[in-house]
Amino acid sequence: MDEQLTPDEAARSLAALDPVTDRSRRLVATANLNRPLIAWGCAWLVGGLALQLVRGTAGVTVALAGCAVAVAATWGIRSRTVRTGRERRIMAGWSALLVSSALFVVIAAPTDRAGPLIIPAAVWALGMLLFGIAAPDPPLAVAGGAILLIAAAGRVLLDDWVVLLVRVLGGLAMAVTGLARLRERV
Repeated sequence: MDEQLTPDEAARSLAALDPVTDRSRRLVATANLNRPLIAWGCAWLVGGLALQLVRGTAGVTVALAGCAVAVAATWGIRSRTVRTGRERRIMAGWSALLVSSALFVVIAAPTDRAGPLIIPAAVWALGMLLFGIAAPDPPLAVAGGAILLIAAAGRVLLDDWVVLLVRVLGGLAMAVTGLARLRERV
């Protein structure tokens, strides 16, 4: 039986799918990003505090250990319940962003202490902003944009404390976004 839909019926059918599509996108974003945001938010907090308050290699060691824990946690807690088939490409994109942020430090060759620490944070925040816009994932975009603004304002106004400011406020923005997603009902 080959039944033809009228244009109005087709439009109503497509409109009825919008809530399902939106709910599915939100579920994928919530299931795949909430715990990594919490892990990386905590790593930024610990790393920023360590780099600002613990001098020498001990501070760097603590910061790197926080990043290592976040990497391990991110790989270990990826959602297996919601799969889209694009997870590898998305992870490859975020990995490329992480590696390229270190390359930006080499390219810019900042001479002060804060530059090498703020540039990767700003690149990462830009990735959050762009991914949040493309996904669409407004809370992630807002967190990324806020971190970028904090980095820029802090660099201009509080140069000596910009690393701590960006890491603590940026870490809080990521962790709060992730925690809020844990409470969401999709």
